Amino acid sequence: MSNTSKDENASTSLNIRRLNKLIQQHYAEKSSKFYRVFPFVLPYIDYNDITTCALINSSYSHFVKDRLWSDPRFEKIAYTHDALYVFNKFLSQLPSIQPRATQIHKLDLKQIQETLYDRVNPKFLQIIIQYCTNLNALDFEKVEFLSAKSLPKEPWTLPHLTHLNLSYCPHVNDDIIVTIARSCRKLIRVKLDGLDRHKGRGLAGLAAECDQLSSISVKYNTAMEDQAIIALAKFRHIRLLELDLTGCTKLTSTGLAMLARYAAHLTNLSVARTNCRFEELAKFSCIQRFTETLDISGLKQIQNNFLANWIWQSRYQQLRNLTMEATTAIALVKLSQQPQYLLDTSILHVAKLKLTNLPEHTPMSYLYQLTNLFPRLTHITFVRAYFETDFMHGMYRPPSPESESCITDAQLAKFNVIQKQITAIVIREREDNVDFSLSNW
Repeated sequence: MSNTSKDENASTSLNIRRLNKLIQQHYAEKSSKFYRVFPFVLPYIDYNDITTCALINSSYSHFVKDRLWSDPRFEKIAYTHDALYVFNKFLSQLPSIQPRATQIHKLDLKQIQETLYDRVNPKFLQIIIQYCTNLNALDFEKVEFLSAKSLPKEPWTLPHLTHLNLSYCPHVNDDIIVTIARSCRKLIRVKLDGLDRHKGRGLAGLAAECDQLSSISVKYNTAMEDQAIIALAKFRHIRLLELDLTGCTKLTSTGLAMLARYAAHLTNLSVARTNCRFEELAKFSCIQRFTETLDISGLKQIQNNFLANWIWQSRYQQLRNLTMEATTAIALVKLSQQPQYLLDTSILHVAKLKLTNLPEHTPMSYLYQLTNLFPRLTHITFVRAYFETDFMHGMYRPPSPESESCITDAQLAKFNVIQKQITAIVIREREDNVDFSLSNW
């Protein structure tokens, strides 16, 4: 080979090495730039894709681990196994990774269900309490394996727990709630929806023990008596800001009157589907001054015309979200059309409106009347009633009026396209709800 060809080959190999070096530098710069951005992008990445991100670069793994350990989601992490297996595996690993366990702030167990052959570790709560000492939120919604046997026999505490959800747990009763209240005194937000065994002593225990309690939801606690809300009125009359009593049918005028007198700072209030009378409703002074979200649907003790007149004449300072019966809203529209009533009402500031039990064949003109009555409306939701014509897939459906279009999914879709200020939807709570318990009917 001549010297010229050797020089050419040497020059070519040198250029290739330089090119490879430039390419490596280029990707290294891009990777280093993405490394700086990655911590800010991570909260917006889907939980299922977080583990895949760790495979891109080993330097990303510690960011991923911090995210996974701060909020473990067992049903999301599980690939070849179910959430129950992953949860038991998680419990078995906690003693060996004790420093990591202190980084756990949230635990969501609502997707975990026992089977005939696989059971949750009976000491699961004791293990969580022992190692997850910085836990802030705990979700047990619809968990059937939580019972009195799950609680530790010796004294225990979760000093940083602020959010607790025990909704629809079939074995949770007053004793369990009282025990938790004495051990978790920093609770701020508590959900106790759908507890058939809760008679009120548990909520009274929370009111007495948890001084920072500000948000309570006890929807469809059909066995809860007045002692619960009397305790709230006695202990929580300053800090309590959110209260949902939807479907608590055993409450009487005694408890509601006491609550209305002392719960003076409620920003969110729901007395829907209760036996609340107009006398008690009018005593809630918070509705006029502080309440931003109000649900007064399903109040069978108050006539629609009487309730509509009260809504019209009340002076709301903060009310922006209102839920009521569709028939009450119809009475409100008729009331506004009377000449003696001037459009000097504070309901003009309502931005989100929800109307329950929408009658069949409700004309679209009703929607336009509502938009005129609520000029600042941005969202309106119609909860469709259970029509008799739905029986047997409409086999006995009567002919719909052809003179005017009615409120349906198709008509509301056209309405949303025509204008952009208001978003109108219709939902079917009973048909779309997968939980067909008696509380939803």
